[in-house]
Amino acid sequence: MREEHETTCKDEGLTVTEMSEEERQQMLEMIQPVYDYLDSQYEWAPEVRQMIADIE
Repeated sequence: MREEHETTCKDEGLTVTEMSEEERQQMLEMIQPVYDYLDSQYEWAPEVRQMIADIE
């Protein structure tokens, strides 16, 4: 299913960039303050992030 979505994105002119596991971990560390802020402001934020993670 992921490949199908990737193909659709590419067909629409988007650039799809593959990240190494190291790059992915670095990105997650960098966006953690955003998650922390959202969690402090919106009680639904953790649940929404979990729903998104479950899709992967």
